[in-house]
Order: sequence, then C-alpha cells, then structure tokens
Amino acid sequence: SLLNDFNALWDGHHEFSSESIFELNFTDAVSLLWGTVSPNNYDIQYMGIRSIYDNDLYERGWGFCLPTQSLVDAFTLEKDFIRLNATLISTDSILKHGGTFEGEPKQTGYWNNKYTTKKEFNKSFAVYGQNEIKLRYAEVILMAAEAAANLGDDSKAKLYLNAIRSRVNLPLVNNTGNELLEAIHNERRLELALESNRFFDLKRWGKLDQLDVPNNQAASKNGLWPIPQKKIDLNPNLEQNNGYGHVEIDYTSMISR
Repeated sequence: SLLNDFNALWDGHHEFSSESIFELNFTDAVSLLWGTVSPNNYDIQYMGIRSIYDNDLYERGWGFCLPTQSLVDAFTLEKDFIRLNATLISTDSILKHGGTFEGEPKQTGYWNNKYTTKKEFNKSFAVYGQNEIKLRYAEVILMAAEAAANLGDDSKAKLYLNAIRSRVNLPLVNNTGNELLEAIHNERRLELALESNRFFDLKRWGKLDQLDVPNNQAASKNGLWPIPQKKIDLNPNLEQNNGYGHVEIDYTSMISR
C-alpha cells in the first residue's frame, strides 16, 4: 500500500515499507573499500551536494544526476510543492544551514534530495547506509493507469491516477482520451523524479526530444548505442544504428567486464 506521507519514503526511517516492492539494502557498518563491491550506498556520494563545506545538515558529495530547471518548473506549474520539496533542494536552501561552497557552484542550482549526503546518515567519508528503492507500489499504480488509458478505459485510469495525486493533496484529474494520457505521463515525471525512470519513459513514448540534457541527440539516435565496428565486420548483415558512423570502441566488452 502507499505510505500516507510521501516524504517518509526518503527520510531513512521507513525502509522496506509497505510501498516498497524491490529495495536495495545497504549498510554503514562497513568502511568504504575502494575497488571492491561494498555494502555502502555509493549513489548517495555520487548524487550528493558538490563542494559544500561546514554545513550543518549535509556532507560533500560529487554532484552527479542534477535536477534541472525544467523539472522544477514542472512541479511548480502543477503546484506540487510536497513532492518538489521532497525531491529537490536548492543551493539557497542548503546555505541557510550554514557553510560555504568552494568557489561558485556552477551546477543547476538544485540537488537530489531523495538520495543525498545527509550528515545524520554518514559514518565516515562516502559511507552511507540509506537503502535505495528500485520499484515501489506508486509506480505500479501509474503503470496500471497508463495501461488502462491506452486501452480506452478512462474511468479506471483516472481512479489509479488520482490515488497518486490524492496523497500529495493535488486536485483530481477529470481529463479523458489523449489529455488523460498526457496527465499520466506528467504524473510519472513528478512522482518518480530522480528515480532512473525518465529516459526510459521518454523512449517508449517516442518523446526523446524532450530529454532535458545539453546537446540532446537521443531522439536522432532513437536512444540506441552504436554497434562497434568490429561487430559489423564480423557480421555483414549488421547495419550501424542511425546517427553513428564508424565506431571503434567496443561497448559490449566494456559492459561484460
């Protein structure tokens, strides 16, 4: 079942909750072991706040996977402030708790607040035990809403969609047809922001042109990696994916390692 409080999913005190379906379990009881498979949650360090010093609430992170202004605008347009504040934290909000940035922060001005370098969960450098939810019931409900909308069952789709919206005190959606499907797409963006779903959603919806990254070429390449030239040389029936020329790097061997 859904937790009543959206914020509770990310507070570190509701692990393996009734909403969690598949969750990666981490611990901070073991020190960081570089070059090994560690039971610590490295993602926290990766996505944490870069170059912050002497802050009361946060340790320094590496600043990957930053939220964009477009995502902030999407929350604001919907007046979805509960999920906005649970999902993102601004540079200005961070500095209200003291500390300074080393130089001017040249990032987007926003940071991941679902998984970030909170001091209360930090034992030593890069050691965090916060679990990471990979699949939760809210996503399953939105899958059901999308499936129902695609099958033309608007009533069922709205029932599922509004169950998600009600938790964060948003008005019910009464759209139908394509407008309802677009509302479900937007709801996935807001509910699941920074949980590694956005690229795959846009790809299956045929909307990769909306991917909010610099120099976005995903749409022209259909979201595909190139085929290494050595594989094409071995099999003349293979054709290079659109948008690529001669590619020497063998990505498949990199992944296998």
